[in-house]
Amino acid sequence: LITKGAIESLTGLKNLQPHELPTIAMCASGGGYRAMIGARGFFVGAEDIGLMDTTTYISCLSGGTWATWPYLLKKAKDKGFNTKDAQANLNDTTFPNSNPFLIDNIVKNTEKVRDIAANFFTKYFMNEPITFVDVYGILIGNALLSEMFGNNTYEQALHDMQAYSKTAESPLPIGTAIITNNR
Repeated sequence: LITKGAIESLTGLKNLQPHELPTIAMCASGGGYRAMIGARGFFVGAEDIGLMDTTTYISCLSGGTWATWPYLLKKAKDKGFNTKDAQANLNDTTFPNSNPFLIDNIVKNTEKVRDIAANFFTKYFMNEPITFVDVYGILIGNALLSEMFGNNTYEQALHDMQAYSKTAESPLPIGTAIITNNR
C-alpha cells in the first residue's frame, strides 16, 4: 500500500489495481568507495523525485552495500532520516581531512576500542582469518556510521532491518558477500 500510493503520486495515475503496479528495483554495484559515493548520490536523487518510496528491492554488492545498508538501518530506527542527512554524514567523512577515517574517535573512546577488539577476537575464536580488509572495514565503518549511530556503531545488525522490511516502509535490501577462505 505504501508503494501503491507513492507510484500513484509519482505518475499521476489514480486507483491502480495491484496487478497494475510495477515492481521497481534498484542496484548499487560494487567498486569500493567510488561505488558507495555513486550509490549515495543516486539515493539522494531518487528520494528527491519520490522514486525511493516506489522501490520494492535494492540489490547491492561491496561498495554499494556501504551506501545501502547504513542508510536503510538508520531509516529503520529514525523515520525522519533521509538521504540528505546521509549525504551530510558522507561529506563529513571524505578524504583527505585532518582526521582520516575519524581515527581520533576510535582511539579516544575505550568503549569503541573494546567493541573492535571483541569483533577481532570473535573472528579469531571462530577460526576466521583476520585480514587487512577487516581493519579497513572497521575504519570505513567508523567513518561512515559513527555520526549516524554514535556509540552504538558496532551494535548494528542485519536483523535490525527485519521489522522495517516486513512493513514495506523500506525497499527489501538484498546484499551479497563472498567468503574467500578455502577451508
